[in-house]
Amino acid sequence: MLVNAFSEVIFPAVVAELQQKTGCNDSFYAAILAEHDRRLDHPLENVPMTMDWEDIFQTVANRYGVTLESNAEKLVIAYAFPPHISALDNAPEVLKELSAETHRTLFVSTMGLSKYQFPVLKALGLYDLFDEFLTPDRTGALKNQREFYAKFQDSDALRIHIGDRYDHDCLYPHLFGAKTVLRLPLEQLQAIDPFERPAYLPSMRENIKHLPEHLTILPDAVVVSLAELPDVVKKLELSQPCAKETISTS
Repeated sequence: MLVNAFSEVIFPAVVAELQQKTGCNDSFYAAILAEHDRRLDHPLENVPMTMDWEDIFQTVANRYGVTLESNAEKLVIAYAFPPHISALDNAPEVLKELSAETHRTLFVSTMGLSKYQFPVLKALGLYDLFDEFLTPDRTGALKNQREFYAKFQDSDALRIHIGDRYDHDCLYPHLFGAKTVLRLPLEQLQAIDPFERPAYLPSMRENIKHLPEHLTILPDAVVVSLAELPDVVKKLELSQPCAKETISTS
């Protein structure tokens, strides 16, 4: 739904400070990502801290005996404006179209903490278009844990989850009872119906991150752009009539 400033601004700033303070050119970027992945595989007892980039950065710095002056939250706020951040696929208009149907509830589902997500959502004019926000610090869980969706588990509403990462946005939401839509902007998929595209995913493995070798669960639909989402949602609604509906985007 959006592009934040972590890849182009925040990571480089932290890596540059680590290089300057340690006097070495180790692969700090790889070390940061490795610490992030380690936490995903083995979440901390304090679950929100698992996804706290500030703590991840300092954990890596501690291994080299240095203290960082860079502050992830302050950097997020400082660079919360274009071209450092952007909304994908005309997202504001798509969200407005989805929310025009009053039986729908729109919520953000993200592994990012509120302090990193909210400034960007607000700067892009997206924050007020959502009804609810599911983040590790607000739910006390991660997206791959059932507790993350506890707010909606007892509801009989149709739940539709949209995202661009197979495991977090298709596999786990499916296991927890949601319909799923994968955003995969590949030109070779454009001519194929969104509900027929899932069958092509195994042959496109090299273009899809976090896709398991043995694919047993497919998304209900694949969109190449969020512009296709309103029509896909309507068809999913028709396939499972329900008085209420929650739509989650990541």
